Amino acid sequence: MVDIPPKQGLVKQMLDDGMKQARIAETLNISKQAVSKMVIKLRKKGLIKGGVDKGGVVRLVNPLQGRDENWRYHALEFEIKPYYFTKKYEDMRQHLGSHCIPFGNWKLILYKRKVIMWLNGGTDFVHPDKHTAIRMSMADFQKALTFAANRYGFRVWKDQKANIRILKHHLAKTNSKLNEAVDEGHVKLKGEDGKVWLILDRSKGLKEHEYVHTQQAVDDSDRVEAWLTDIRQHDLPTPLQSYEMLVMQNKLSQITADNMKSHISAVKKLADGVEKLTRVVEHLNK
Repeated sequence: MVDIPPKQGLVKQMLDDGMKQARIAETLNISKQAVSKMVIKLRKKGLIKGGVDKGGVVRLVNPLQGRDENWRYHALEFEIKPYYFTKKYEDMRQHLGSHCIPFGNWKLILYKRKVIMWLNGGTDFVHPDKHTAIRMSMADFQKALTFAANRYGFRVWKDQKANIRILKHHLAKTNSKLNEAVDEGHVKLKGEDGKVWLILDRSKGLKEHEYVHTQQAVDDSDRVEAWLTDIRQHDLPTPLQSYEMLVMQNKLSQITADNMKSHISAVKKLADGVEKLTRVVEHLNK
């Protein structure tokens, strides 16, 4: 193994992760000339070659053209809480601070007790079957996480368990018949918890309906897609009528949630009143 100074080691790791020399200089707060000299030394030692090794992670090319319906899984963001950090991790964190690190299809930030990883904008996992698209994303995420853990010195898995939480993900159906039926270019529907769960969007030139609720996007897609399939098979409402029914159901859910809150508030006030009355009666009986 070739012994190299710590800063050259950092530069090599950043080059391996796909960072440009200008970005490395900015991240390490050194001049571009200093980075260039270290790159030359690393080449002479045979530690890097002309190209950039991106850790075996290949950027995806997405088949979104045409009229076929596809599922597009994207906008993923994860919070990882490793169970162990090496000294190497702390050294890297001190040098990098809160700067994001490009890592194949992903970017990451090293925090003191956690790592945040998110998918590059414009990178999608596309397949006619949504579960296959999701599996593709998870395979790519696991691969990138394994490389990152080895590269930056943290351990994620212990006893086949890991503390990983999904912070964001979008599951979109492209060339959506539901979207085609709606004149409005951008529509958001909110659920009982007040969070947006369905978006009809054409911002990328794609007519999509998109499930975006962090906790239940896949479950929402299962329910709504089954409902839409049933409608198509039985030749019942048109896509526009289906959309209007969906909006009405969403409004009814919100009304139900508001009514439940009012009832709970009324019951609480009633309970408080009974408690006060009980105290008065007990006082009179003394």
